[in-house]
Amino acid sequence: QASVSRRQPKCLAVLLVQNTHRRMMSAETTDGQEAPILLKRQMSSMGVAFLEGTFPPDMNMLEPIVNVLMWLDQKPDMNLLSQAFEEHLWKCHRFSCCMEDGGFWVQRHERMDTSYHFQELTVADEQAVNNWVQTAMLEPLSRSHPPWQVIVLTPQSKSARAAAFFRAHHSIGDGLGFLFTMAPILGCEGGDVLAKIPLPRIVMPPSYQKTDKTSSSTKKQAKPQSGCSCCSSTGSFIKGASISAVTTHDAELSINAPLKERQPYLKFNGSRHYYPFPVVSMELVSAARKLHDATVNDVMLAAITGALRRYCANVHSDECLKDDKDAKLEFKAILMLGMPRKIDETDMSTALTNKMLFSSCPLPIGESTVEGRMDKTKVACSRLKSAAYMSGLAGFTQFLKNVAPKSFMRKAAGETFSKHTLLITNVPTATVPVTFPKQGTAVIQEVQMVFPNIIPQISILSYNGNVNVNLVADPALFPEPERLGEFWVSELEMLADTH
Repeated sequence: QASVSRRQPKCLAVLLVQNTHRRMMSAETTDGQEAPILLKRQMSSMGVAFLEGTFPPDMNMLEPIVNVLMWLDQKPDMNLLSQAFEEHLWKCHRFSCCMEDGGFWVQRHERMDTSYHFQELTVADEQAVNNWVQTAMLEPLSRSHPPWQVIVLTPQSKSARAAAFFRAHHSIGDGLGFLFTMAPILGCEGGDVLAKIPLPRIVMPPSYQKTDKTSSSTKKQAKPQSGCSCCSSTGSFIKGASISAVTTHDAELSINAPLKERQPYLKFNGSRHYYPFPVVSMELVSAARKLHDATVNDVMLAAITGALRRYCANVHSDECLKDDKDAKLEFKAILMLGMPRKIDETDMSTALTNKMLFSSCPLPIGESTVEGRMDKTKVACSRLKSAAYMSGLAGFTQFLKNVAPKSFMRKAAGETFSKHTLLITNVPTATVPVTFPKQGTAVIQEVQMVFPNIIPQISILSYNGNVNVNLVADPALFPEPERLGEFWVSELEMLADTH
């Protein structure tokens, strides 16, 4: 438990419950009736899906909440922060409305309740911040207010960094949508944060697709596939369109649940551990990329695969991965891909949607050499770039969203996740220091995306020349998570030939 100042309750759980209760009461009028409805709007199909649950009910999954932990060089100005959100985000119905059963956005607050949406806590040190995040990431958001909050944590230790923890229900949008929407309240040298983010041009707002405004690293295009034929394209389309049906369960290893617990679905047991890896320089990743003629994503996945192999062999003593043995193992990760969306640049909140694909990527954990894992990872990632595969995957996703019954969608999601060992996200953000908010002086030093999922999730986020990675998983599967972080750094060093 985080250590809290004496002026606040000792138990953070009590503090959160008390705050939630007070905010719930403030949503009612003085005569005990609910505040009048100012606006009512139907949610999108994916918004409804995230509200009602994307997994079968008996999987006992948490509400999907996007959590972002930002470490800063100083406590941000709370007045400037709330003013920035009210000016740029409150006008968007997804930020000013509550979620209502049946799939509706309902606005009951004309003005933003800053006492609910912006809260402050005093903690002992940086470890206390991580301890607090460990608990907070599992907490639901109140339904009596729009489903988002910013909690600023100020350590008592003078040498410790301040932190801001942004939480928002997934019904509001996906990670790419939040990144674009919050760009107007972020500051950097030159003033244009989006111009400093090395994302593919196709997913950027329109004006960034047609000019040289974006970071130079966005201009590197994926190499076209060779040897493409009609038959291979058809097969790729079918594979993408039937991901849940054609995918088999991963091999039993110590880092995934026993097969019998994954059939027909995994169940969420309520136990998740958040562990941030050591921060590494993007220069290390770039060196490995150039040495192996690979993409940044190839390098990240190869390093993760090698770290997981070594963790299984050295921590769990998995016999099939010991002693430099090659093993033919079914081992896959779900990769989450943010997709292009229509954006009105006069209102960046139009980027808020849940337009993403979940692709299945085999990882060569059975390959005993660093070079072999890199080569096989490149091949696996290249296949995922097939236009036919992506078209099939997109078509299947649209069918689940707009046509299939809810039970079918939940069954497909439950089966797909249960057949994979982990989920990996990899999001590039600004390549320069960013102030939060734009008008303030607090500079973001590190960013972590924290998401407790049904399977272990590794979140990768590059920022200002560094790579920030964390694991959120059942501690029974990863009892020594710090070892995995050490293996991750070591794998990158070997890939860059610096070890």
